Amino acid sequence: MFGRKKEQPAPQPEPEPLPTLAPAEEIKEVRADVSRVMDLSPIVQMEPIKFEDLTKESKSVLGTMELFDGFRFEFTKTLGETPLFGVSHAIAMGSTMEPPSYNFSSNLMAFETTMLIGRIDTDGHLMARWHQQITKNFQMKFIGQAVPEPHQSAASIEADYKGRDWFGTFKWATQGIYGLSYSQLLTPRFSLGGETFYHHKQGISVFSLGGRYETPHFIATGMLSAAHVSASYTHKVTPRISLSTEITAGWGSGQIDSVAIGGFEYSLRTSHLKCHMDSNGKVTAFIEEMMNQFTNISLCAELDHSKKQYHFGFGVTMNVAAA
Repeated sequence: MFGRKKEQPAPQPEPEPLPTLAPAEEIKEVRADVSRVMDLSPIVQMEPIKFEDLTKESKSVLGTMELFDGFRFEFTKTLGETPLFGVSHAIAMGSTMEPPSYNFSSNLMAFETTMLIGRIDTDGHLMARWHQQITKNFQMKFIGQAVPEPHQSAASIEADYKGRDWFGTFKWATQGIYGLSYSQLLTPRFSLGGETFYHHKQGISVFSLGGRYETPHFIATGMLSAAHVSASYTHKVTPRISLSTEITAGWGSGQIDSVAIGGFEYSLRTSHLKCHMDSNGKVTAFIEEMMNQFTNISLCAELDHSKKQYHFGFGVTMNVAAA
């Protein structure tokens, strides 16, 4: 009894120390977590933008410039590269909205500062456009149109000046129409601008305001005038995919009319797809596929279920370079 030693408890392993982060690494991890729900990307000075281009991203996704119905064939040939000169022939037929037509056009681009475009169709409509880059920041545009219908010919002149953080435009058109617009970068990401038009013969003036907030991932805009208000949001999911939505309300007819529209734009290596739908049930889709380096095929459709109007289009475009 006296010689028995007291048993000692087995030693317990020491707990492993918790990982610690240096203050700089902690900040990086916190910023990474927060950036999942907030945009903390470095602020980059955006370029000043023209007032009418404040909503260009939403117009690109939700616009209808590419839409047509019936069959359309266009053949373009480049005749020279220095300066760049080309001619184009276009035929349209089978449309439910316009009669069959043919138009011939030519374009010239010289020294990256001058662009001339001319077009004439079988109805005798002649259009001419001249863009001249006078300096790095100053550009002039002239557009003229002559038509057989009396008192319908028109012309306009536009002058654009781009400053370090602002963009100004002056416009003049026949019938005594004057326009002035200005946009200002208030912060590296936020632009605010205004535009006014004055019709001298009718004594009518129109004024509108617009704002734009831009990040590398999304663009939000708002427009306000005496007759309507609109807001749009465009999200760049990837460099090839964009989602956009817009809501517009107008009260010019004495009652408030509103419409909402949403859509997407998807660009692949050889194809381009756009689709959108509005709150009135109108569905629009456009797809263009490059078959080879010379030929593009396009399909489009517009389905207005509320008005029971349906339009479909099929087009072929060929581009041939001079030998």
